[in-house]
Amino acid sequence: MSPARMQAIVELLDSGYALDPGAVRMIADWWLELLPTFEHPERVFCEMVNQLSESALANALLVGRLVVGEFPGLPGALRRACKRAGKIRPRRRAFVSDLLSSGAAVSVSAPSIVEVKREGEVVLTLTPDNTRFQDIPRLFADLHDIDQKGFNQRQLKIAVGDFVYASGLAIVAAWCAARSTLPSVDFADKKAEEYCRRIGFSEALGGSFPELVTRGDDWSLRLTPIVKTTIPERTASQMLEILDVFVAPSRDVRNALAVLLGELVENVHRHAEPKYPGFVVAQVYPNRLKLGITIADSGIGIPASFHKSPLPQYSARSLSDAAAVEEAIRPLVTSKPNNHSGYGLYVLAELIARNHGSFIIGSGTAMLAGYGRKGRLETESRAIAPWRGTVVATIIDLKQPLPLDEVYTTLPMPRGFNADDFDLE
Repeated sequence: MSPARMQAIVELLDSGYALDPGAVRMIADWWLELLPTFEHPERVFCEMVNQLSESALANALLVGRLVVGEFPGLPGALRRACKRAGKIRPRRRAFVSDLLSSGAAVSVSAPSIVEVKREGEVVLTLTPDNTRFQDIPRLFADLHDIDQKGFNQRQLKIAVGDFVYASGLAIVAAWCAARSTLPSVDFADKKAEEYCRRIGFSEALGGSFPELVTRGDDWSLRLTPIVKTTIPERTASQMLEILDVFVAPSRDVRNALAVLLGELVENVHRHAEPKYPGFVVAQVYPNRLKLGITIADSGIGIPASFHKSPLPQYSARSLSDAAAVEEAIRPLVTSKPNNHSGYGLYVLAELIARNHGSFIIGSGTAMLAGYGRKGRLETESRAIAPWRGTVVATIIDLKQPLPLDEVYTTLPMPRGFNADDFDLE
């Protein structure tokens, strides 16, 4: 591994703050993709461990648990590396010992979550393993697996485990709506049933929504449909009510957030051209002071939006799905010709870089994951099972600033304007 790449990984772990689950998963996936390319992967891993500072150990332990649990043969190699003549330096042997004891219980492969029962019934089990933010690609794969099985719409059952995340529920609701299927739902216990009732999951599956969608409790926005009559500003205002409870943003930040959230909701209509409702859900996790927002639609998706664009700079190019999703977070990039700013996803990405949060954008066969490191945006693209539509999910750290005013100062001048147009002296 080159010194530059090694240093980049060490800097990520020694960022000065606790990495959120999305960043931990992303770094672990990076390692899991890189290690098989080396003749002696344990030596590369040991080299990284030896470079860790004391301040990086907490993050490194979280990442290392995933890597050790999912890379066969690594635990044994690390035990040998901790011997007196081994590759691990004495000052880091205690860390590796802790890493191995923590990682021993991690399953190398999770059990199947999609099952085919007798008489063609298909059961999709929802658990943390396919509903939390960092495991959304697993959910894409599970739903694609069901599509491949050619299930009977009346023979789909959703089994909700004793704990699930709202982001996964929004994606499942959008997927069911696009297939006009009404699955039966079983709950692991009363607690799971109560949570799904408060978050509006059953209503979303059944296509029945109250005229005024209220919050499920003081820190969540229930699964809210995005249809032609949806007023983006109203939905944004409901999400801001949650923020008011926890962080009381200044008026300027609040107004900027209203514009950003409203545009993300409006994007579902502007770009997705959906025939079926999309869904937005927001959930604050009070113990960690994190806000998760997920918007899922089953429209044409980002790659198709670029391919259908009347703008020659896009229609004349053969963009891969990954390139199209990456293009979508650039400033002033939009596939629409008439008065569309192209600010929404760019502003989201830059805000996350400054807030130390995380985001993912999944569309077609590509997902772009991003997070902030020392005020800069780090991104990584990965292949996913096909998703017809777009999923945007983000985790905002409510303990960190939301400096949207800084983000807006980075925006380039809109086409046709220059600085002199704003000189009023």
